[in-house]
Amino acid sequence: MEETPIWLTALIFALFVVFPIGILFLGLRQIMNVHQFRKNAVRVTGTVVDIKETTTQNENTITTSYQPTFEFTGPNGTLHHGDTLLATANYNFERDSQHAILANLSEPGTVHMPGNWPYIIGTAMVVIGGIMAYFGSGALSVSG
Repeated sequence: MEETPIWLTALIFALFVVFPIGILFLGLRQIMNVHQFRKNAVRVTGTVVDIKETTTQNENTITTSYQPTFEFTGPNGTLHHGDTLLATANYNFERDSQHAILANLSEPGTVHMPGNWPYIIGTAMVVIGGIMAYFGSGALSVSG
């Protein structure tokens, strides 16, 4: 059987081992950032004062995402403004409506909505990166 060229082995290693491990570590970083934010966050009631609306269109679909900006009062009475971390189609809130939010007062410009959704992106990156790296390293052992 013919030996695999070194350039092909290096390409497989870069694309299917190094790159996925990078994705895995970015996912871990995302999870840790969300956890750190939430550990220091307090639940407050925020009032929607602005809604950033973004519409994207491809061949068959038009999608509109909403990113509300909340105004909320901190425990010491200071008034803060914060945007939600992500914009989604589910955030079609009415202006002046009130909602429970999570605010980290050391980072008052960003707020999270209650729920576990911020962990989903990081977890998906960890799983996808791990699976790709596992199969990529397996392909290396077979080819080399």
